[in-house]
Amino acid sequence: MSTNINLMSTNINLVTVVLVLLLLVALLVAVLLGTPEQQQIIIDAIIALLGG
Repeated sequence: MSTNINLMSTNINLVTVVLVLLLLVALLVAVLLGTPEQQQIIIDAIIALLGG
């Protein structure tokens, strides 16, 4: 039973990592393709998320 719990935990961690990577790629694409105003909004949001 503990092996099953460990596998579930690993899957949850993997899903979290994949979702974070997708979010970062989406933000990168938005910065590259957005207008300067949109780019600044996204950059400000990233800085706020990082605690800056």
